[in-house]
Amino acid sequence: MLTPANVNTIFTFSSTLIGNTTPVLQQLQKIDVGSLQSNGLGITLTVAPGGKGDGLAHVGGIYSIGYDLGAVVVPGDLHPPTVMAARRLSLSM
Repeated sequence: MLTPANVNTIFTFSSTLIGNTTPVLQQLQKIDVGSLQSNGLGITLTVAPGGKGDGLAHVGGIYSIGYDLGAVVVPGDLHPPTVMAARRLSLSM
């Protein structure tokens, strides 16, 4: 489902694009899976140990306008606007 052509429209980071090789601290501002046009997509975020972060995932929002999401797992903060889905959502934090 994720391809080099769509990955930077689905994931929006604060500093750079996916595939940029310059190391920089980033915040995941948005995940928008609506363009994948699929019901029941599950989203699970994991955080790699090490680095300069706090070990948690801080996400600005998860969007799936027009499509139902499956389970969403975020080990950290999901900031407003939170999850925007059409009908159903199972959220675990």
